[in-house]
Amino acid sequence: MTAPRDAFALGGIDPLIALGAEKTAITTQLDGLPDDAGEAVSGPLVNRLIEIEDRIAAAVPLSAAGAIVQIKRLTEYARDFEWCEHHDSIVSNLIAGLEQLAEAGAR
Repeated sequence: MTAPRDAFALGGIDPLIALGAEKTAITTQLDGLPDDAGEAVSGPLVNRLIEIEDRIAAAVPLSAAGAIVQIKRLTEYARDFEWCEHHDSIVSNLIAGLEQLAEAGAR
């Protein structure tokens, strides 16, 4: 039996995967900054993060993995409004289904 293929291994095909990875890296950097880091340090990172999020929203996914990046971004955005367990369930199922499609397509 073959090990499941990582849906994000198709990164060379869909620019959304690279954008998602860059978003994660910048978010990690921002989370690691001390509380007193100041605008001079955090500002450029926040601006880049906003630019990446806008590009994620504007792109058309070319793979299941790219669609997953967009679903995760949509989920983050929607959580700023009314969100409940039902929404989490739908998103989890969408991501699981897309991962299965990506795995099946990689075979």
